[in-house]
Amino acid sequence: MDLHALTIDQAKRLLVGREISSVDLVTAMLDRIETHDAKVGAFLTVDRKGALAAASEADACLATGVD
Repeated sequence: MDLHALTIDQAKRLLVGREISSVDLVTAMLDRIETHDAKVGAFLTVDRKGALAAASEADACLATGVD
């Protein structure tokens, strides 16, 4: 599954249904940025560590029923 191609609604359904994790989704997006940003130049800074930490927190919230 190409996570980077999901609509926000599709991503939400997969996250809530625990078919994917926030970490999976964010990792896919970060990998996509890494692959294409040298050519596109859309980002000045990418905080991979911070993004993954926030995704991990989101997964913890989802695990407790908070969405």
